[in-house]
Amino acid sequence: MDWQINSILTLQQVNGLTGLMHFFSFLGREEFYLLLIPLVYLSVNAQAGIRLGFILLLGDSLNFLLKLAGHAPRPYWIDPKVQALATETSYGLPSSHAQNAVGVWLFFAGLLKKPWAWGGAVGLILFISLSRVYLGVHFWTDILGGWLLGLLFLVLFWRFWPRVEPRFLSLGLGIQIFAALGGSLLLLLAGISIEKAIAGSNDPAAWASYAGEARSLQPLFGRCGALFGLGLGWALATRWARFEDGGSFGQRFLRFLIGLTGVVVCWKGLQMLFPREPESVELFFRFVRYGLLSLWITFLAPWLCLRWKLAKPLQPIGQ
Repeated sequence: MDWQINSILTLQQVNGLTGLMHFFSFLGREEFYLLLIPLVYLSVNAQAGIRLGFILLLGDSLNFLLKLAGHAPRPYWIDPKVQALATETSYGLPSSHAQNAVGVWLFFAGLLKKPWAWGGAVGLILFISLSRVYLGVHFWTDILGGWLLGLLFLVLFWRFWPRVEPRFLSLGLGIQIFAALGGSLLLLLAGISIEKAIAGSNDPAAWASYAGEARSLQPLFGRCGALFGLGLGWALATRWARFEDGGSFGQRFLRFLIGLTGVVVCWKGLQMLFPREPESVELFFRFVRYGLLSLWITFLAPWLCLRWKLAKPLQPIGQ
């Protein structure tokens, strides 16, 4: 642990990098992915957008469960000499930034199959990961854990998704909805079980105040709600909102703008409208809010784009 703290302190002595490190850190934040997914799905490649959504949401849910189970600290929680150039209330191991960087950018590189794409992906992974150490919110072991988890998950996704996708699309709508909801609820049940299992294990007093919200299930309810909305929207879109993801630059831009507008409304607008207490009610509405957000991106936004002639329709799957 000492060598890791010392390496962070050495990194933070390098002046002039804080702004750059915040930029690379932003590339792993929720806000960035709320821009990326509608861009890819609505304006670039719908199939890749769906796959990207599942990689992020399933992988991030697994990451949260492992963080909760391990309840490991952040560097600035345990050593006051480490500057908190960013702050986090979740536990540290494994790093979700590192894990998602591996999953997202290697996924894109695998689609493009170009040497420059693989090189760019590795570069982004390294800089995003380095930014988290420099900002004082992760140990190197957190980063390594995120890399390993992200790579393992992506390999498994590439291995099994070609079987899962056609199987899901062949099901009836009712079974598809049940599968999407059931998978989300199973992840929530796992989170609740882990929370109860560690309830008797208190965090050390030296850094417990930093981890005041680390055991909250709010992030998991959001991810699982988004996962349900993604599955539901995908099922509905294959029947009533399949579209060609080509078109002019103007059409692609307007599709992205429509998608982004709905994202902002669901993400921020509904947050202000929905109740925040008691906690059980807030968790329920968080699930609903993120579910609507994913449903908007995958089904409602493309449905509107088709009605407004911003995309050409494709034949529904199975017809």
